[in-house]
Amino acid sequence: MKNTFLKEERLCNKREIDSLFRTGSSFLVYPFRIVYQIKPETAPLPKVLISVSKKRMKRAVDRNKVKRKSREAYRQLKHILTGDSAAENKDKHLCFALQYIANEDFSFAVFNKSIQKALKKLKNEMDKYTVE
Repeated sequence: MKNTFLKEERLCNKREIDSLFRTGSSFLVYPFRIVYQIKPETAPLPKVLISVSKKRMKRAVDRNKVKRKSREAYRQLKHILTGDSAAENKDKHLCFALQYIANEDFSFAVFNKSIQKALKKLKNEMDKYTVE
């Protein structure tokens, strides 16, 4: 699988975003809050939304830098969700949001480590989810 971050992998639809934040579950892996929703649908790739609050990061330059680091870490680690067990999760669709909750910027290694931990936890949640 190629390490790309395509438009189809981004959560852009307003209705889906509203549904995610209204009925989704969440957990915390500092410096991120992850809100996720697993649906009994068939979709090739999980959809992700990356957001950084203007309240926490005042300058747009800083917000954009954090979003760039987050996207790059996700792009490199998304094989955790889409890798070897894609066949057993083919009837489940995952939508999730990575919300940055820290007030300061961290190194790329911290982003990589926390996103890896979050994706492993999401993978466990997908494995536990049963389609009704």
